[in-house]
Amino acid sequence: MLINIWNKITVYCLNHEEPVPMVIMSNTKLIKTPFYTCSTTIEGEGVDAKFDGNAGLNCANRMNLDDYQNMVLKFINMIEKEPPTTNFENFSFYYKGARQKLYVQVLKFNDKEIRLGVKNITILGK
Repeated sequence: MLINIWNKITVYCLNHEEPVPMVIMSNTKLIKTPFYTCSTTIEGEGVDAKFDGNAGLNCANRMNLDDYQNMVLKFINMIEKEPPTTNFENFSFYYKGARQKLYVQVLKFNDKEIRLGVKNITILGK
């Protein structure tokens, strides 16, 4: 299961009734380094627009790539300790980075794909 695990992982925004894919964005007016953002931000006015924290067209959910990498490493460390037959779907945990706290929920977990739902608690609240 852990072979090529990085290629199997996709992240989704949990700030909506149904999870929405997150995408990598870079070099905006406000944020110069690449980061993951909710794909509804791309469809709306963009990441530099004023956010109100709601899950509208300009969803404020995002995370930097350092936190993404460390969140995935924490997840890998957790699943390595469990038997290979463990079902991780709906499993959830918190990741605390240098500047952000993330709530993470496993949306899908099988040999072909792993979907992790993410909500940035620092930006969006609970």
